[in-house]
Amino acid sequence: MSKIATLTSRLIIILLTSISINSCFTFSPTSTGPPGGLFETFYAGDEGTQYFIKPLSFKHKDNNKELNIDFTFRYKDTTKDSVIINHSILSENIYKNLDSLKINSNNDNIILENIEHMFSQKKRKVFNSRFTTKEALPNIINLFNHNDWEIIVYNNGESIYFETPRRTRRKISNLEDDLFVLF
Repeated sequence: MSKIATLTSRLIIILLTSISINSCFTFSPTSTGPPGGLFETFYAGDEGTQYFIKPLSFKHKDNNKELNIDFTFRYKDTTKDSVIINHSILSENIYKNLDSLKINSNNDNIILENIEHMFSQKKRKVFNSRFTTKEALPNIINLFNHNDWEIIVYNNGESIYFETPRRTRRKISNLEDDLFVLF
């Protein structure tokens, strides 16, 4: 009888340990924002709130290239922080370095330089060339005042133009109304 009791208690201990370990791995940091929304917010303690704007898509005029841009920044009381701007070029060509990226939004123009290549990967016939850079938060806030952006990527003397599709224009307007109005 003592062997059965010992075996049962060991099984119970193993079961409780497994449940405890599993619950540790299923924990995720608290984020808020509308479900399926355009951005997420995370509490960053003394540094305020971290915001992540989900990727916005821009189309090449010939539809053979796509540019996706996402933004991450922290805000607490002032707009002194910089914004991390990650962007991907989806194309049949691979890009490993960019000279600059210019975003025109009405009279607000931003030229992003010091662009770092993060990685490139290929899926079927399309390359995803991923880059990162930074820009001052006040410049990004001004950019979102208008929703019709033209983006120009400069690469070795080549200029690649991207337009704002209607769906992305709506997203930019919603971000201005729901997020950037807070600053």
